[in-house]
Amino acid sequence: MNSNNHALSLLNISLSLSESRLLLEALVEQPFKSVFELIGRLNHQAQQFYDAGLKNSARDGCTQKDAYADERKLFQLSPTEFQCCVMALGFLAYNRVQPLLAHLHQELSQQMNTAEQKNTNRSSVDQVHVADINCQSKDASS
Repeated sequence: MNSNNHALSLLNISLSLSESRLLLEALVEQPFKSVFELIGRLNHQAQQFYDAGLKNSARDGCTQKDAYADERKLFQLSPTEFQCCVMALGFLAYNRVQPLLAHLHQELSQQMNTAEQKNTNRSSVDQVHVADINCQSKDASS
């Protein structure tokens, strides 16, 4: 798979620091061999919270480490990684994970709708091109 196809297959989800912590908490309860790479990728992507927090703390003179914990950051997951995350969340108490699962469902639905719209638009454009080609070939044969 080339990098363009791989980039198109990634899901973009926005998570707060507390949501990413809950997700990691769920994953560490799973068999290590099946989740260690995913945990590493999520930890690497979660670094953006700490980088932004240090910059903002220095700028604002803030000493609270998680002052920007409610700010959402972009995480990218493959569909398989996303599925693994949702399955892992299923092993935690419902009242703890329900808001995160609802948020993930909403984001996934939006991305699917956007993808469907793009495919519909692409299909419409293709139909217009076919119609243009048919018209041009009729004109040429006349």
